[in-house]
Amino acid sequence: MKFLSYLDVRYVFKGSIVPNVIIDEIDFFQQYVLQQITETSSFDLNSIPKLKDSETKFKNLNEFYTEALEKVNNLFQNSNIIDTSINTDLTIELQECSNGNDSYLVYLTCSKLNLFYIETIEIWYKNLGFKQFLNPNTPEFIPPMNSAVNQYDGIKVLNILRQENGWKTMNHINIIYNGKQYTVDCVMKDPIDHMNFQIKKEHVTQLLRCRYTEIMKNYHVLLSAILFLCNKYTRCIDYNCIIKLFDSFNKSIKMLEGLNRVLITLKKYSIWNLYLCSHSSLLKILKWIEDFIYLSKNNEFSNVNFYDNQGHRKIDKINKLLKIFLNVRKKFYLDLNGDIGKLNIRCSIKNPFYDKNKIINELNCSASTSNNPFSLQSTEIYINVCNYFDDFCEKVYKSCYENLGFSKIDCLNNN
Repeated sequence: MKFLSYLDVRYVFKGSIVPNVIIDEIDFFQQYVLQQITETSSFDLNSIPKLKDSETKFKNLNEFYTEALEKVNNLFQNSNIIDTSINTDLTIELQECSNGNDSYLVYLTCSKLNLFYIETIEIWYKNLGFKQFLNPNTPEFIPPMNSAVNQYDGIKVLNILRQENGWKTMNHINIIYNGKQYTVDCVMKDPIDHMNFQIKKEHVTQLLRCRYTEIMKNYHVLLSAILFLCNKYTRCIDYNCIIKLFDSFNKSIKMLEGLNRVLITLKKYSIWNLYLCSHSSLLKILKWIEDFIYLSKNNEFSNVNFYDNQGHRKIDKINKLLKIFLNVRKKFYLDLNGDIGKLNIRCSIKNPFYDKNKIINELNCSASTSNNPFSLQSTEIYINVCNYFDDFCEKVYKSCYENLGFSKIDCLNNN
């Protein structure tokens, strides 16, 4: 089942409904069995078990059975290929053979269960050739590799990244792939090799596209909140507020450059899809980030350049920069909104996006409790929102660049 889950069946059965492999259910059973084997490895059949331990184990077994039964029933109810009319309940058959002897019934049940294991391995594993597929020793069974892609380096990079703890900050995101939702743990838990590289790089880049879209959406909301406050409390633009906005935007370039290095690294190692229509394509994200970086590099947003020698503000320069800034922001907003409209076919994001009014109201309440005059309160509000924006950018840089392991890949590149 794991081997089949590595096949990108979307391109094989295009336009058809393709059932997903039941790997999650098998993993559930396997993990339970492995846990029980570990816990009972030193169990002595000749000794008398402690009553309390036996009761605990029986309780755990009942809990496992209840959850397992629910998973199996869901499989049958949601399946369009299983014949549910076939009777698979052996309870009646076993009871007829037991002659009222419970010990014999247990023995008979276990015998049939062991026979079931042996037959399943023989018929549905060995006889289907999967033993050869999973451990190929002849050339015709070894998966082909794209000669245009340095797959060895791509595998090495993904295996470095998947072990980092930054991925936990994306636990609120599931990707939607072939009609099935995949958690971050599901995407990252398996080591990357030649067998699963193609599908895993799709999953990883789709996950990053979802997360980076969320980041850029919240980035825009926070910029909108500051701009709103710069126009709210005065009849004309509050230039002190605009200067503070530019200063915060200037600081945010560190975050954007970190995200940009992530995308460039993935591109370098062929770990992304170049097709714009693909759910895992990062081209739009790259364009948004590069547009803001380009805006910063070609315009001076440092606040030291907004005052003359006498300490007066350079209003003309501020207005000129504001016009350029708003134009780039507007183009970004239109493109972002179009992409957000299709987000639910790629992602399921549990956390809501930032809300401009909610953030302003929360910070407004904290400013209102101070003893400052109204004019000073309004200044305090936009300073608080700018600080909120600065903290957001710093956290994103840490969680989505440093803590994902991309700084390690940078060191790898330098070496």
